[in-house]
Amino acid sequence: MHPYNLHPFSSLDSCMSEIASRWEKLESGIPLACFLAYVRACQPMPCRCAMERSIMVKSRTICRQAAGANKCEEYRPSYPLPHQPTSWKRYQKACRLQQLEILELAAAHCFAAKVMVPKPTRQLLDTAKNYCVLFDKKMDELERITKGCRDACVKGGKVRQSRLNPAREYARRLYARMRPPEGWKNTTTAVRVIQPQVLAFVARCRLPVLAGSEQDTIRSIRKWLMKETESNSDAA
Repeated sequence: MHPYNLHPFSSLDSCMSEIASRWEKLESGIPLACFLAYVRACQPMPCRCAMERSIMVKSRTICRQAAGANKCEEYRPSYPLPHQPTSWKRYQKACRLQQLEILELAAAHCFAAKVMVPKPTRQLLDTAKNYCVLFDKKMDELERITKGCRDACVKGGKVRQSRLNPAREYARRLYARMRPPEGWKNTTTAVRVIQPQVLAFVARCRLPVLAGSEQDTIRSIRKWLMKETESNSDAA
């Protein structure tokens, strides 16, 4: 005879708390209550007694009552995310959606633990916690991806700036060579005078293009010259 779900539910609240804490990390912008109400409405009902104890997402071992039928169908994560939060970066979306599926499966096991079915409550809750562990692994994977992308951007920015060093030095030489006898009125005036020659130098030497509008280019060259004047004043 199969054991029924008559065990105390002391660990059920603990499992739901773990799901709640991970839902906050997901940063979906959707209240947890709405998500849980959806999973509860699906009426997840485990109908397999001999299941592998695995934390792989592909082993969806929960069944739910099929709409308008007496038979059960395999439970598949299907929470309709209204929109993808703007806080999710492009490289984060696939991993975030996987995490959403994992939490839905964990919640389904928790709700199924309340149903009188031939499967012990402890095994259902253990499976739910295993999904929470898988969520944490996905979170670590996402952090590694985020760090890798951030490091790549920093490295790329440093490489780009180092390739612009010849243009930076050329702008500083022009600033000194083309300075009027009475001196420059201000740095912005100097930048507007030397900007065409700097851009021509960048194109001629096939250096990284100064991205942005004309104002962005002026700000970049102005920043180069400001550092030059500050270093000269410090030397004096």
